[in-house]
Amino acid sequence: MGKTFILARNGLEAIPALRKMRRLPLAFTMDILGETAVSEIEAAQYQARYLELIKTLAREAQTGLWSRR
Repeated sequence: MGKTFILARNGLEAIPALRKMRRLPLAFTMDILGETAVSEIEAAQYQARYLELIKTLAREAQTGLWSRR
């Protein structure tokens, strides 16, 4: 567990690595590291990053590119 890390500035940059992992017979989860927020501003920034990731993954799933081809 926890042996694979994807370094990306946003969800779009992570897609190629996620496609490669998806072709393998395994399951995985996505998380943004460092989500401890000590202010309302930081909390809003993390929320925006997670929403961007969710929207990017949803678009990827809708186009069919998320399949195990």
